[in-house]
Amino acid sequence: MVPRPQGDVPGSPWQTRSQREVYRNPWMVVTEFQVKRPDGRPGIYGVMDPGDNVTVVALDAQGQVLVIRDFVFPVQEWVWAMPGGTVEPGEAPLVAATRELAEEGGLAAAEWQVVGSYWLSCGISPQTSFCYVARGLRDIGASKGAMSSGRPLRNKLW
Repeated sequence: MVPRPQGDVPGSPWQTRSQREVYRNPWMVVTEFQVKRPDGRPGIYGVMDPGDNVTVVALDAQGQVLVIRDFVFPVQEWVWAMPGGTVEPGEAPLVAATRELAEEGGLAAAEWQVVGSYWLSCGISPQTSFCYVARGLRDIGASKGAMSSGRPLRNKLW
C-alpha cells in the first residue's frame, strides 16, 4: 500500500478539523472528515479506502489483450475487464499482479513490465492502482481463484 497522508499537507487549501471512521469491513474503510473548505465554509468530506490494487495487461504472442468477463455487483452487469485486484497488506504490487493473473486468467508470465501507477478515483479515495504488462504467457490450468470471491468467472477472451 502506498503511504496515506496523515493530516493536512503544507499549503493544502482544505483544513481538517476532525475525522472519524464511519464504516469498516474486510474490503474497505470509510472515514468522514469535518473540514474547513477552500472557500472558508465548514463542510464534510467522505473518503473510502479499499487499499491499493493492480491491473494486468496480459499480452499473448499475437499482441492480443486478455479480458475476463465477470458479473460485478456494484454496477449489476456482466463486464469485460483486464485481470486485477487487491494488493494485500504487506504484499508487493508485482506479487499481487502475478497472483491475480493466475487466479483470474489461469496464466503465468515470464516477463513483467511496470507501466506505472495512478490514483484510481482520487476525488473519493487514496487508492493507488499499479499497472503491469505481462508477456511470455503460459497456461497453468483453470483459473484457481474463479470462485474465491463468490463471483464465478464466466469466460475469458483474447
